[in-house]
Amino acid sequence: MRCYVITNISAPAAVRNLELPGQRWNFRRTSVDEALGRVRKCSYVAVVKLTGSGSRLIFHRRLQRPPTRRSSLTTGYGPFLVTSLIVPFVLIPTLWTGAPEEGMPISDDTYKIIFDEIDARQDEFVKVLKEAVAIASVSSDPERRSDCVKMVMWTKKKLESVGATVQIIENGKQKLQNGKTIDLPPILFGVLGNDPKKKTVLVYGHLDVQPAAKEDGWNTNPFELTEVDGKLFGRGSTDDKGPVVAWVHAISVLQKKKVPIPVNLKFVFECMEESGSEGLEQALRNHKDTFLKDVDMTCISDNYWLGKNKPCLTYGLRSSSCACSLNLLVKLFQKLISLEVILLLRGICYYFVEIGCAKQDLHSGTYGGSIPEAMNDLIWVLSQLTEKDGTIKIPHIYDIVAPVTDDEKKMYEGIDFCMDEYKKDIEAHGLLKPTKEEILMNRWRYPSLSIHGIEGAFSNSGAKTVIPSKVHHFSPVLPGKFSLRIVPNMTPEAVDKLVIDHLNNLWKQRGSPNHFKPIAYHSGSAWLADYKDDNFRAGARAMKRVFGVEPDYTREGGSIPITLAFQDLTGRSVMLLPIGACDDMAHSQNEKLDRSNYIKVGIFPEFFLVEANNYILQHFSIPGNKDSGCVSPRTCGITRRRTWCLLQSWDTSINSLQWCTFDKFVVFAFSSVFLCRSKACS
Repeated sequence: MRCYVITNISAPAAVRNLELPGQRWNFRRTSVDEALGRVRKCSYVAVVKLTGSGSRLIFHRRLQRPPTRRSSLTTGYGPFLVTSLIVPFVLIPTLWTGAPEEGMPISDDTYKIIFDEIDARQDEFVKVLKEAVAIASVSSDPERRSDCVKMVMWTKKKLESVGATVQIIENGKQKLQNGKTIDLPPILFGVLGNDPKKKTVLVYGHLDVQPAAKEDGWNTNPFELTEVDGKLFGRGSTDDKGPVVAWVHAISVLQKKKVPIPVNLKFVFECMEESGSEGLEQALRNHKDTFLKDVDMTCISDNYWLGKNKPCLTYGLRSSSCACSLNLLVKLFQKLISLEVILLLRGICYYFVEIGCAKQDLHSGTYGGSIPEAMNDLIWVLSQLTEKDGTIKIPHIYDIVAPVTDDEKKMYEGIDFCMDEYKKDIEAHGLLKPTKEEILMNRWRYPSLSIHGIEGAFSNSGAKTVIPSKVHHFSPVLPGKFSLRIVPNMTPEAVDKLVIDHLNNLWKQRGSPNHFKPIAYHSGSAWLADYKDDNFRAGARAMKRVFGVEPDYTREGGSIPITLAFQDLTGRSVMLLPIGACDDMAHSQNEKLDRSNYIKVGIFPEFFLVEANNYILQHFSIPGNKDSGCVSPRTCGITRRRTWCLLQSWDTSINSLQWCTFDKFVVFAFSSVFLCRSKACS
């Protein structure tokens, strides 16, 4: 038997310290070809991490077959092998079972090609977004339903232009408040690539927008994209048409520069997100075993940075109005109970409070003071829901909130957030809490209650003196009229009971003879994720490459209705990868997307590349897996073996190892090659 160590120039001293009894080491430089020839004669292979305090066996395995060639390394892997490495490759006939800290970088030349193409096509990309914004796809307005369909078909053509196969899924009927029914907008399913060797990333986005009109306070026509000082103003520019078309641009850039996309892509684009994603979950369930079968992860770009300059990745949302499976929250907690950090989206529960005092509206001069008025009753009821500082007055509501952990507190302390800038950006007169940590926790991880409006009351200009006969507080679409954002440990069922009981008790206190009916209108659970997941690491690497800084990991107080459904139906992780800034004013007047953020679609090609890297990691054996032939360092110490080939990329840690794949081999790249021959084994 022969025993060799292939390492770099820094390693010999450390190799001498390995406790291999009877071994005498002879170190000399060697060529890659000679190293390969020596390795072929070994019967075992092992990977060892050498540290200042000793060594740690990562894995070992008996060699099944030797490598026979080194040609065509780049076949089938595109840009994944186009690196700037000027180092030799050593093929090892086994499966890599380690887990480098980072995905493999691609070359600066490749990045330059991508970013130069993006810069050259900036005006083209803005023009495409202008086309999208011009389609007034307001899902909450039945009169705009044809525009919603038009937007879906427009997106279909854009995806087909980059080679995607697109399927239009009919979505059934929608029942309106007046009893009429209309067709729901269709859902778009798209597929680009079906290579079984590649990871499959599902991209979700929505094509509908909130209502908007110039007279609402817009400085420009909301449905005509207008650029002012590098900002692209228009309804849907940031929520969510800009991010959707950015994906298409990213694909077109890679294709034009002949940089193969290293992952398979699937797309789900809907046009009812702003109205609760009605019909989408059922459509996804109908295609769980077909379209969703091979999805490895879901990526959503439908939220925003915490600030204006530093990017972030979102690890939590409060609940959505979609009727997602409510038991997911419990399952997710069970799955994540041992994680150090949890990612969260808050949930939401909507309520309808109806109060009636007469069959018809009455003249306040004639009837005022003679009957208990419904509006007065409703205002009093709503005033009993929160304290001045925003604390919810519903009994026991905070008893079902998950306690804040020490790790959470530390994480909030490190987040880049300026209270003064936040206050200035939203032009608020004050904030409810005195510290950054309290503000962020109130936004993200504690429940909040918001009163949104009153249906049936006079709200036009002028001085109408009517007594409304029937007023109600209800939420068919966002923005709702009375909603409670819920957080981990809070299930919609438990919250509904507490809220309805409180409303009924308030009505008893009021003692009014008027008609009163509280209704739990609809609800959805919070979403959680692990920010240390490979998908988040890929997103973080993409953010750092494009924007030059490590992103913050944030929670989100808002909701994306279908997030939990994707996680449930695919059994895979979901990640939010925002490109919008905190001052984009989604849902509000003068919604915008910074041109610089929109143009930096290079974040998505980078994300593709890192995801392909992570796919390879996930499909290799895990140390200690009985089926892999690997053994744990604790059960097989390096001192008990003599016929091993040891491979080590010597630096500060294993994460300095550069690698890629070729068929069933793993390619290791070393900064230099050193051959260490054990004379006792020769």
